[in-house]
Amino acid sequence: NYDITFVAGKFAISKKEITVTADANQFKDNKTIDPTFTFTVTTGALESGDNFSGELTRVAGEDVGNYAINQGTLDNANYDITFVSEDFIIKGSLSVIKSDFEKSITLFPNPASVEISINLPEGLQFNKATLFSASGTLMDIIYTSTFNISDIASGFYYLTIETNTGTITKKFIKK
Repeated sequence: NYDITFVAGKFAISKKEITVTADANQFKDNKTIDPTFTFTVTTGALESGDNFSGELTRVAGEDVGNYAINQGTLDNANYDITFVSEDFIIKGSLSVIKSDFEKSITLFPNPASVEISINLPEGLQFNKATLFSASGTLMDIIYTSTFNISDIASGFYYLTIETNTGTITKKFIKK
């Protein structure tokens, strides 16, 4: 764990240099608890049997946006740690504001027999939709906001719609 320098009867033990980088693409939906932040040793390596104590933290805040991940209490007394931060992303969760937002995303027509369209309010971008049977079986992943349903059996279906700000699930009837 140590670098040893010998100079005429004297020696110095110095901390080993190591770089720790917060892992990229860590995120959560707003109104949920933070995950345990993860990291990678990107320069140097821990010696056999050594571990870090403590944990990474982030800049405070709960609004949708980016927050820097900080070294927090992550440490080991035998190492000189250089920490490289990454952004932690808080994404919007459509289900949190259901009353207004759920009403603004509609499926038309509903019930439908041939085709169904996903109507989104201005400012939202459609990413994809996932079609599930009433029992929860994955049936299809759809990448257009209007799609053909003529080949599926009559009944109730769920459509999980992913947008640029979050995800919501809607129910529709196939005639």
